[in-house]
Amino acid sequence: EWQRFEHELPNGLWQMDFKGYFETASGRCSPLTLLDDHSRFALATTACSKTDAATVQTLLQGVFERYGLPARINSDNGSPWGSP
Repeated sequence: EWQRFEHELPNGLWQMDFKGYFETASGRCSPLTLLDDHSRFALATTACSKTDAATVQTLLQGVFERYGLPARINSDNGSPWGSP
């Protein structure tokens, strides 16, 4: 039988990912999402013009200041946190 997996407590695991990109009149938009695994609360859903480390660090700093630090963050190996 199917069973939904979730971490036991909030801030146990956050999941972070860029959801691809699309073009706008102002240029490229790369949506970045950050989700608490336990509650499925969207900690951040941000339209980013860049997918570099500085953009992600700035976003994360604001989220950490607002919600605290997670025990873990799960992301794929794509830019900017994975292999080149």
